[in-house]
Amino acid sequence: MDSRVLGLGVAVVVTLGVVAAPASASDKTTAKQLVVKPADAGSSYTVAKSSPSSEQFPKIAACVGTSVSKRVVTAHLAGPDLTNSQDGSLIKSSVDFVKTAAIAKTDRAVASNARFADCLAQVAKAALSGQGVTDVSAQRVTVKRYGSYSTAIETQVSGTSNSQPFTLTVVQVGIFKGRAELSASFFTNGTQPFDQTQGQAILDKVNQRLKHAMV
Repeated sequence: MDSRVLGLGVAVVVTLGVVAAPASASDKTTAKQLVVKPADAGSSYTVAKSSPSSEQFPKIAACVGTSVSKRVVTAHLAGPDLTNSQDGSLIKSSVDFVKTAAIAKTDRAVASNARFADCLAQVAKAALSGQGVTDVSAQRVTVKRYGSYSTAIETQVSGTSNSQPFTLTVVQVGIFKGRAELSASFFTNGTQPFDQTQGQAILDKVNQRLKHAMV
């Protein structure tokens, strides 16, 4: 996957805004168990250090009509970038532990808001303005129930890079349980999203660890 195109795609990933509290050792230890691991994806994936993602969640929350200015995180961890050596598809993941159940409830309300997908597309398109992106569209898609609440947004980014047209599809799954908030994003070149069966098998493995985690 072209690195510049990937960078544009990463801009649509909803990284939750972080106001850090003193790190909780137990939350940080648990977070390490809840990111997508190389063993979850399989031997066809190569492993690299996570590339940075921009923090768009506060802007999306404002767009749907909710303030998250008092959001406090006790642990944040990004999983490794996992790239399929055969087709170039990419998996990114991260975990946040928020300080209180009330904060988690607010975050879930934002993610479940009917305007969330449209606001994500709006904020991402503004962030990518002037970078060759001509269109960003997003829609909520079905996902298996994980944790106490899960949701999935499929986003397509299209435009030109190095004078060549491109389309990138990102399916981002958000999983909430207790104070834990998991995000797993699946990137593919073109309009075809990541294989749903394979994605579900990966998330099933993460969910087994989530079931036994103290969150």
